[in-house]
Amino acid sequence: MRKYELRDILAGTGGEYSEELPDSPVFLELERDSREVRQGRVFIAVRGENHDGHAFVRMAAENGASAAIVSKAWAEENRDAGIPLIMVDEPVAALQRWAAWRRDQLNVRVVG
Repeated sequence: MRKYELRDILAGTGGEYSEELPDSPVFLELERDSREVRQGRVFIAVRGENHDGHAFVRMAAENGASAAIVSKAWAEENRDAGIPLIMVDEPVAALQRWAAWRRDQLNVRVVG
């Protein structure tokens, strides 16, 4: 299982952490379905056609999420989310930046 360090998530997404940075937190997985969140996972609040993932941040916290990637605008209105927040401009765009950042960390050739 891939482990992600908070400092890498922040560097890749360009996000800000809502709390004081701990020494070296490690997250086990990313999850966008709040019903599937387990201990140690990071919940991603994705806006879709029918649902806004931000509505499920508290459920993700109750299910054991260690943090949530949310929009800064939502975070400003929901400071009592019950979970540490990784605040970004827009979660999907931040994940795309993080994926590009991670790819750049690897010594691989990208084709296509």
